[in-house]
Amino acid sequence: MDPTLNYIPPSALAPNLTSSSSSKVHHILSGSFRSLSLFLLAFTPPPSSSSPSNSIHQVNGTLKLIQTVHGHGPHQYLATNPARDRVYMTSWALPPRLASWTVQKGLNSEWRVDLLDQVDITATSSYITLPPPYTHLYSVGGPTGEVHCVSRAQGFVDGGPGFLDVAGGSPIGSGPDTTLTGGFGKKIQEILFVPEDELERADKMHVALRYSSHGIELSAIEYAFVPVLGTKLIKMYVWEADGVLMWMSSNHSPREGVKDGPRHVKVHPNGRVLYCVMEHSNYVNTYWITPPTLTYIALRSLIPPYLYASSSSTSPPPSPPSKPTHAPIPPASFPSPSPDKPSRDELTHSYRGDTLLLIPSSSSPAPSTLFVTTRGAKEDVRGWIGVFPLDGEGMFADADVDEEGEEEEGKKRRKPVYWQTPTSGGKANAIDLLPKSPSSLSSSSSASGSDSEKGVYILLTDDSDAAAVGGGGGGVRVLEWDGWGSASLHDGGEQLEIRVVAEWPLPGDRTGQQEGEEEKMMGGSHAIWLD
Repeated sequence: MDPTLNYIPPSALAPNLTSSSSSKVHHILSGSFRSLSLFLLAFTPPPSSSSPSNSIHQVNGTLKLIQTVHGHGPHQYLATNPARDRVYMTSWALPPRLASWTVQKGLNSEWRVDLLDQVDITATSSYITLPPPYTHLYSVGGPTGEVHCVSRAQGFVDGGPGFLDVAGGSPIGSGPDTTLTGGFGKKIQEILFVPEDELERADKMHVALRYSSHGIELSAIEYAFVPVLGTKLIKMYVWEADGVLMWMSSNHSPREGVKDGPRHVKVHPNGRVLYCVMEHSNYVNTYWITPPTLTYIALRSLIPPYLYASSSSTSPPPSPPSKPTHAPIPPASFPSPSPDKPSRDELTHSYRGDTLLLIPSSSSPAPSTLFVTTRGAKEDVRGWIGVFPLDGEGMFADADVDEEGEEEEGKKRRKPVYWQTPTSGGKANAIDLLPKSPSSLSSSSSASGSDSEKGVYILLTDDSDAAAVGGGGGGVRVLEWDGWGSASLHDGGEQLEIRVVAEWPLPGDRTGQQEGEEEKMMGGSHAIWLD
């Protein structure tokens, strides 16, 4: 079997778009690796009657450009405060810098994004985050990372004195003191991922993101985690009360002799489970957070297992003894491999593990679903989105088993969902998630088939040549997934679909190519929902 799979041209998705005027409009901000501008978009969902369609390439929502925000790019990664009226970005611009932006929220086209401030940093950064209590910004990339205070300025808010709560946009405190503007304040720490005497000659441009620090995530119980992409390490830090990070441990991959390439991490809301996407081996690993170290639990493949033969040197390590009340969870079952399929070792070189997100959950602290992506290593290899069910503790729940490893009678099995992206994704195939209803997909009702299972909209960015060069279009796509309760059981697992419902720019769109026009998007890098 040839592991290289020809991409579907974006123009094949659907050239004609329609929308429902009664649908709520959602706003999106996207960066680009090949364009210097940011792009503010408005998404009108498809009519609700269209959701049951069986076509994975249905396109009947709309994406409309509201504003082209000039310069300061290319932009790699975007993050927001909880109110989503401040956006923080990493950039490939030189000299290396970080930027913050304000989001003016109005009705439809009245929305606007403006630069708030920029700060110079030592080396190009990759990821940035603003964790609770929203007083410090954390970014890492290549040989360095940094911690900045959220900026304050003298002034008043809402007609009265006090502090502006950057998390919620409301004044707190009293007196003619300072206000949180939400930009970058004083830099209080620089974190090194190379020896200090090597920093001066270390590569500080975006190429260094491939072999040094790449992401950062902080938990609600005062720990921070940094995957170091060129190695098999996840560095763990304690998060001090003053915002400073103190190194605790460097945690190796559980698989001997393999540089997995830890790339992107997320912490479960319970603060006990860490998820990590491995770029080189195309796995997502789970770990118990057991200070001062991490304890490996299990892994799942970012590449559909039915594409490769089962025998491989990259097979999972044995599951270690689990914590009390948690029996080891075996891999989900898949169709038996045929002899002519490539080994996983051969196939994994065709892909690059990319990103992961837990599905947002408002009514329950336990997300029911983990989304992961992998992108094609070459233009003619299409990427994948994987969707994995989780139990209430954050463990993989794609098989319910008893202690002997056999399926328990009467229990519902769910297989992971794998969806092939239209192109390789280029350097992107990044995602962001928006529940289709406020209580969408909480685990507390995941088996009930209630309104909480209305699904999710998935933002997918595309940096492939097909999207960025010529009239291909589709730098930003909105996908729709109806949730675990949307399908019946087939052959012991659910058959669930992901569909394309909108894309921008449209195939053949020449906006930005004519003299005097705004810059054209040349493929997307990372995009986020703003409401």
